[in-house]
Amino acid sequence: MTWDEARAICEAGTPVRRRSWPVTRQSFRWLICQRGLFFEQQYFLNPTVPSGAPSIETATRFRAAEFLSDDWTTEPILTTLDPDPPSVRPEGDQTLPANDDGSTTEIPLPFSINYYGTTYHSLWVNNNGNLTFDGAMSAYTPTSLAALGRAVIAVFWADVDTRAPTSGKATYGNYNTDGDVFVATWPEVGYYSVAADKLNRFQIALVNQGGGDFDVELNYSKVEWETGNASGGSGGLGGSSARAGFAAASGGSVEIDGSGVNGGFLDSNPAGLIYRSHGSDIAGRFLYSFRGGLLQNP
Repeated sequence: MTWDEARAICEAGTPVRRRSWPVTRQSFRWLICQRGLFFEQQYFLNPTVPSGAPSIETATRFRAAEFLSDDWTTEPILTTLDPDPPSVRPEGDQTLPANDDGSTTEIPLPFSINYYGTTYHSLWVNNNGNLTFDGAMSAYTPTSLAALGRAVIAVFWADVDTRAPTSGKATYGNYNTDGDVFVATWPEVGYYSVAADKLNRFQIALVNQGGGDFDVELNYSKVEWETGNASGGSGGLGGSSARAGFAAASGGSVEIDGSGVNGGFLDSNPAGLIYRSHGSDIAGRFLYSFRGGLLQNP
């Protein structure tokens, strides 16, 4: 859906889910539609912005005020919307329909990546919180990534179930028109079986650095559950807890501290994912660099 199409639907009185579109490499804008009224907000991701315009850095770190389109006034028009913290990028424009253990079809990447010595031009987004490069993956109970023997980037490998009416659905696509960032986002997703009393929000971003080199962002802004109820858990907790990290087809792997540990990733843990970072000064962002096919900062 384009920006103009979404605006037309909104003005016709049909509710439109909050969406984002890139404006430049440094900014993005939200569509907010309520009762047929159309609002737009634009957030700038660095301090160099038009005079008087909102900026995450100059407003607050985790919340920017909402502003009228093309009118850089300081009068907020919505105060109840809680935009994503800086750790999470805007979503892609494609959606994986509600499912349990499903995957996208093969998705061409806008750039090639050299991942552990193999060059990949495409990937699969799997509902259970990971990207794979050699075919879809439906496994829902997380195990050691090293044991997979597959090329995987896991942001939160667990039994994600998006069939509940109040669960979000995984989205994916290019972050900007330059095609140098691919994002996959799991926004407010529930767990098996059709449960949404606890919700998680996490994201993978692949950032092109040229010549097969790339960065990976594992981004987190909410982690309320860790396990599906078919993986030994109860109410989203306990059992075989979620895992996150990297695995090569050859069997090498790196996992984030807390992988597979009950409570290790949860917001209720003071050392949970949203409070930590790696390679970044933004809480909830784990930034890794692959150069020449090798992970530089495990």
